[in-house]
Amino acid sequence: MSRLKCAIVLARSCWRSGELLYRGLKPSPYPGVKLSVGGGFVSRMASTWKEKDPAEEGDPELVKKARDNPKDMKDEEWAELLTSIQYQVARGHGTERAWTGLYNDNKDKGMYKCVCCNVDLFPSSFKFDSGSGWPSFYDTVKINDSEDNVERKVDSSFGMRRIEVLCKRCNAHLGHVFNDGPAPTGLRYCINSACLNFQKSEKK
Repeated sequence: MSRLKCAIVLARSCWRSGELLYRGLKPSPYPGVKLSVGGGFVSRMASTWKEKDPAEEGDPELVKKARDNPKDMKDEEWAELLTSIQYQVARGHGTERAWTGLYNDNKDKGMYKCVCCNVDLFPSSFKFDSGSGWPSFYDTVKINDSEDNVERKVDSSFGMRRIEVLCKRCNAHLGHVFNDGPAPTGLRYCINSACLNFQKSEKK
């Protein structure tokens, strides 16, 4: 077989493999946002890009539905309400690239909330610098001293066994939790900025 024919066969094979890999993925409703197989990494230009709170510019009725009855929201409604990165990460189980998240270096005091339904998730007092490139917390905000708004489940994607963390109220993907964090819990909740809103404390 000539070199030209070999090149053509190889190109067709690569194209076919890519087609098969992406066929099972839900296409992004946003131009310029790439989602890799299994949720993978999604890119943005820099950490200075402000991910808006959906309540800032979203349809008021849709925002109310997301906040009051998030489990009644349809996928196309989430796509309309959220930005491209927020949608692909929170609803598509993606991961923003390290060091690009808006809240990775945030030092303000306040509450980190779910970007989808706005429920409280992590107080800033539990945030620490893990050096991982993602916002990290050693614990969650507690309800009645024990329960929280986070659901944990085993994630076996990419040949690894990890514990995925999701918003218990709206099932948004938040990130993963690892057992290499600081005292007193020994946990590291590794969370995507795109899945969070931040409400700054009024106290100084």
